[in-house]
Amino acid sequence: AGGGVMDMVLASIPFQEVQGQSISSVLNTLTLGSDYDQVSTRNASTGGWLSYVGDARFDQFTTLESCGTYEIYVTNPSGVTFTLTGNTPATRPVKNLIAGWNLIPSPVLADTPVSQALAGLTAGTDYDDLVRYDPVTRTWGPVTTVKPGQAYWIHMLVAKSWEVPTPFGTTTTTTTFAYDGDGGRVKVTEGTNTQTFIGELYETQSGG
Repeated sequence: AGGGVMDMVLASIPFQEVQGQSISSVLNTLTLGSDYDQVSTRNASTGGWLSYVGDARFDQFTTLESCGTYEIYVTNPSGVTFTLTGNTPATRPVKNLIAGWNLIPSPVLADTPVSQALAGLTAGTDYDDLVRYDPVTRTWGPVTTVKPGQAYWIHMLVAKSWEVPTPFGTTTTTTTFAYDGDGGRVKVTEGTNTQTFIGELYETQSGG
């Protein structure tokens, strides 16, 4: 990507320390304007969108929430990398999902099958579709594995309160996310385990 083309990354942050923190402080290793130029989140109650562009005249929100879901528009043609360290929530958050499309956080700290990651929701009864945006191909596709740090669109058949099955309590971890120039995630590091994604088609893993 380049030439001013924005690439959207769907992201979620599971750490309780980000609750109420400013977007600029959480993404303090990134430069607004050159690395990214917008962060958006969906208002679950209205279905509308709120955006942050780093200008008080236009910003509709300025802080993040733990297990919130966000669209980050990456503009750096060389890609971006940011590292976060924190604790998982003291209690599991609850998301009030409406019938129809909802943007939900990844509840996992490692790649996990959908059926396990969405514990508490039953396919065919509660929901019938789970998709993610691929910033490399700029297409939407079905999800079979839920990955840490991402966010997903789920199509609910009924309204339901979902207790997000994320690890909670005293789990502390450091996560590094790297995105290439097309916004595609190329590496995620959890503690001593590193997974590298090559063209989103295959992955390698190393651990210490």
